[in-house]
Amino acid sequence: MQNMLWTEMPDTSNPSERGSFLSLLVSVRGLTPDLREWCRAECDRHNDAIVAPLGMDIATGFIRPVREFAATALLENRAK
Repeated sequence: MQNMLWTEMPDTSNPSERGSFLSLLVSVRGLTPDLREWCRAECDRHNDAIVAPLGMDIATGFIRPVREFAATALLENRAK
């Protein structure tokens, strides 16, 4: 299941899937080097939209931009 989430996460354009997959993977694996790199790339991604794409995390129910999911994962795991 983890491998499926990791494989699908970079390719899906659905913000809820991106945020949920990230949250689930970080909760199970911790912030691995690959996940850390994906989060950094997501935070640096340029978005031309006026409003950032919002997604709902199925684990927490939070609705927020995918960039915020990634930034939270980086910040919460910076000392680990």
